[in-house]
Amino acid sequence: MDKLKNKKYKYKAVSLLPRDSFKIEQNILDEVDCLIIQGKGATSEEIIETAKDADALIASGQPLNKKVFIALDKLKIISLIGVGYDTVDLITANVKNVRITHIPDLITEIVADHAVSLALSLIRRIPQANKMVKEGKWENNFPNWARPMPKLKGLTVGIIGFGRTGREVASRLISFGINIIAYDPYTKLTPVPETKIKIFNNLEELLQKADLITIHVNFSEETKNLITAKELRLMKETAFLINVARGGVIDEGALTKALSQGWIAGAALDVMGDEPPKSDNPLLKLENVILTPHIAYYSDESVIEQRQRTAEEIVRAIKGLPPLFSVQ
Repeated sequence: MDKLKNKKYKYKAVSLLPRDSFKIEQNILDEVDCLIIQGKGATSEEIIETAKDADALIASGQPLNKKVFIALDKLKIISLIGVGYDTVDLITANVKNVRITHIPDLITEIVADHAVSLALSLIRRIPQANKMVKEGKWENNFPNWARPMPKLKGLTVGIIGFGRTGREVASRLISFGINIIAYDPYTKLTPVPETKIKIFNNLEELLQKADLITIHVNFSEETKNLITAKELRLMKETAFLINVARGGVIDEGALTKALSQGWIAGAALDVMGDEPPKSDNPLLKLENVILTPHIAYYSDESVIEQRQRTAEEIVRAIKGLPPLFSVQ
């Protein structure tokens, strides 16, 4: 990269995500004479300072607010590495004619895989069993620690958000003989008739009927705290809850209470309100919770393709070509 910095480039891209190397991106950006460098993005001030002369940004979750758009007057595109864009001021982006792109289809299958893995781990109590054996215990005779542990066949799983990922989750779970119900007032996708998936018109009915609920919605003002104490109270005491969407979709205080007081049997979260969570977060101490560090998106292959596609969107923007996946 030092060698590259000595070369005069016509355009400049700044990654707000830390990378050990930009070899993947640079190989693609060379086509339009664009250099990519490391920036910082914890605050809008950091973004402005490290990307003040940038033509393009690669980002995910940073505060890309009005202040940033006004300050970065050369900016042509923000290429987001994932699906969500709730931290981007789309109104100002439109006013400033800055293109916002994302990758809505890349991690669909991987996130579905992760959600199903969490579902099986919750129902079969895999983390608790693993911990117990490693502590020198061997209890397999109708163990109280494993309850509830229903068989998979015949369970009812409720999917909140029946878009790409929700449908992938459904296709995987059906093979276990699981009944699928779904709630999504906005999806334009219709269930395949032969799958016998039932679509509910209201969330409350789904919450009352499901043995396990998995959330697959975008984060917005409408979905913020979608699951509160009220919704958790509607669930069965034997039910499980999974969230691989966004942390803000669930009221964590209410979830902590629900898990501590036995309103529901367990939960698995790949996303949290604070990431990483504070050390005093009570969810870290509960045995009926599985936590993973926002890795549902990850696979060896997806990370490489993710980096390639963000760079390719920048190339298209510089060339004046239409985006492949525009947010606006």
